[in-house]
Amino acid sequence: MLPGLSALVVAAGLALAPGTASAAMRPAGAARSGPSASAKMICEGEGRAGVEAQTPSRLLGKPKPRWANQTYTCTYRFQAGTLVMSVKELPDKSHTDAYFASLRRRLGQVETLTIGQGAFLTKNDSVVVRKDFKVLLVDATKFPKRFGSPPTVRSDYTVGAAALIMSCWTGK
Repeated sequence: MLPGLSALVVAAGLALAPGTASAAMRPAGAARSGPSASAKMICEGEGRAGVEAQTPSRLLGKPKPRWANQTYTCTYRFQAGTLVMSVKELPDKSHTDAYFASLRRRLGQVETLTIGQGAFLTKNDSVVVRKDFKVLLVDATKFPKRFGSPPTVRSDYTVGAAALIMSCWTGK
């Protein structure tokens, strides 16, 4: 794992353990006209700064955010490859459970992680994390399996990036 991120993974797992909930959860069935403040963190503020700082590769231009189908997506293009982070905003717990389970089936789970209110590492080194009525997907499959100097393992990078976002996710 990247230096300093192992403590962050532990802190994120403890700070956002299962059963915690934000005070700002929206009512069941509510759809947003735009992304929540916590979703935007994957492309702005602390989240963006942390992702850029922890990537052992040079950023090529400004990250590109997009909002469609209740999903906020941020694409980072680095010299080593492309990182795509997305947050799906769901109306309630049952929809969140179903979406999280569908990603587990579609992407395949190889390891359970202690981040957010449930998380797993996929067969392709992506990370899926749920918190409240949101699901974060960190996809660095367009990076080589090992990159940077000293070499970083892709799965360590995606776990670290997910933990970094969860450590500052406000739930709003």
